[in-house]
Amino acid sequence: MRMRIDAGFRKLPEASGPKARPRGPAYLVAHACFDCRVSFKRALRQDGTSAHCPNCGNLLNPMGRGFKVPPRKNVEGWSVVARLYQAGFRFPTNWVRANPPLPTRAREVDAFVACNPDHSCRLAQSNYAFKPTAVGVFRSNLPLPCGGGLTRR
Repeated sequence: MRMRIDAGFRKLPEASGPKARPRGPAYLVAHACFDCRVSFKRALRQDGTSAHCPNCGNLLNPMGRGFKVPPRKNVEGWSVVARLYQAGFRFPTNWVRANPPLPTRAREVDAFVACNPDHSCRLAQSNYAFKPTAVGVFRSNLPLPCGGGLTRR
């Protein structure tokens, strides 16, 4: 190596060091629009505001890095996701697998939320003021399997 440098075939790096390239965010997080039933990967904003959907202009909901997007035509799957989001569930990549898996059917969501108040994916406060508009909310009057009685209407 030294011989190449002395002969001039190998250039030494500049004294100031290599120029740093501008870098993007540390990682991207899945954001979902429940009105359009689409998901986008966006960086979390430093000011705490949420990004807007490029399709409809509504705010995108940060879902977490482990969010698995249901197909756009799967209205029930999007209803499950919207209701879990409303109850404070997010989708991190490193949740404890000892907890029960998240429900995939709309009829299971109310019982799951009632029976799992300390689930590791429940990272946010419940936001019952949040109402998705395009996805219908399914309710059932089935008794809860954990003994919680009937679901609220």
